[in-house]
Amino acid sequence: MFHDVYGHLPYFTLPEYVDIQQMFAPAFHKASTDDQKENIKRLAWFSTEFGLINENGTRKIFGTGLISSKGEMEHVLAGNTPIEPYKVETIVNFDKAIWSYNKTLFEFDSLAELKKELARYFDAL
Repeated sequence: MFHDVYGHLPYFTLPEYVDIQQMFAPAFHKASTDDQKENIKRLAWFSTEFGLINENGTRKIFGTGLISSKGEMEHVLAGNTPIEPYKVETIVNFDKAIWSYNKTLFEFDSLAELKKELARYFDAL
């Protein structure tokens, strides 16, 4: 409950975030294989759940999973988690960490960049 109220709910007041969230369900329904569906889950996990955004050279927490996990957020911000650019081809090779901290996280430079990267994969399904 804490995760949903303090993590997701504030973001749903931002039209740009809602636009991104609304990309996942149609893509999932369009997916024709289990691998594609799992990839969509990973893309959501490493963006709206555990994503990072670089704003004007400053790394900021974007994902609601990070926002609602004080321990993992501090771990990431202390530099203890490798950060890579948010690219579909990289992310689909990483497993989600549900019971531990993520071993690697991904960063995008803007919501527009994130949306473009997701669309590149989703439109090809």
